[in-house]
Amino acid sequence: MWQVILGAVSALGGVALTQFWQGRRETITRSYEHRREAHVQFLNTFNRYWNATAYHTMYDEGPAPSDLDPDQFEALFNALLTVQVFASAESYRAAEKARDQLMAYMGTNGMQHLDDLQAAFDNYVHAVRKELGVK
Repeated sequence: MWQVILGAVSALGGVALTQFWQGRRETITRSYEHRREAHVQFLNTFNRYWNATAYHTMYDEGPAPSDLDPDQFEALFNALLTVQVFASAESYRAAEKARDQLMAYMGTNGMQHLDDLQAAFDNYVHAVRKELGVK
């Protein structure tokens, strides 16, 4: 009798432990995917603003990058907010610095050297690779 009860408890314990580890693995995977997607979104948005500034000429129609209204940067700030929520503190700080350098570059309509912007961007990419385990 005790052997049957002990066997049943062991089986239930094994099932519960398996479900726990499976749930934990799914949570880790989901967290990784959230972080990855936040970084991809930020990189795509960042790249759009960078290219718009880098290829801007005085002959382009519409406002120069330095003339843009702060509301026109909503996509960039939203992407940074997503990084802040899902990513590590290190990669968020790197993204924030890259954003600051991009805003400074846009303020010059792409007429300043890219050294500071490129360094900040490279630092962010390095932090993302480290966080996501990408070699």
